[in-house]
Amino acid sequence: MVRLSDYPILEELAQRRTKAKRLDRRACRYIYQTGLSEIDPARIGAAERQLIAELGISWRMRDDALLRRLASTYIGWKTPDEAMATPERIIAQVMDIGDYEDIQALAEHVGNDVLRDVLTHAEAGWFSERSWHYWHYRLGLSKLEQVPPMPSRQMD
Repeated sequence: MVRLSDYPILEELAQRRTKAKRLDRRACRYIYQTGLSEIDPARIGAAERQLIAELGISWRMRDDALLRRLASTYIGWKTPDEAMATPERIIAQVMDIGDYEDIQALAEHVGNDVLRDVLTHAEAGWFSERSWHYWHYRLGLSKLEQVPPMPSRQMD
């Protein structure tokens, strides 16, 4: 659990959504991602930068022309601007259902480290079983017969 008072930007963003004083890392990741466009990177202290990095959030994807184009193709339920709040979701969607050219362009653009990060932080429903296995093997995260279980929803 993350104590919000230790991270001023997170605390500010979270106050709009919850009265909780502590959140799990998944909730923190969601709050940072949805508030990404509102955050001034210059205001972020060292401890909060470390937390953001540990959560796998990349600042360089905030205003990205390729991701915006891919969002308009693969994230049909949101506008590209809305989708850009969670670039990891765009990347996961392309990894899951993208055509060969788009997948190659994405992989070259963001690199395997970002693809690995998206895969290891994926939420339930982001990948089909086939894509889950393929990307774990393709990115060297597991051997063919040793792919970890897919993320699942948990009721608290």
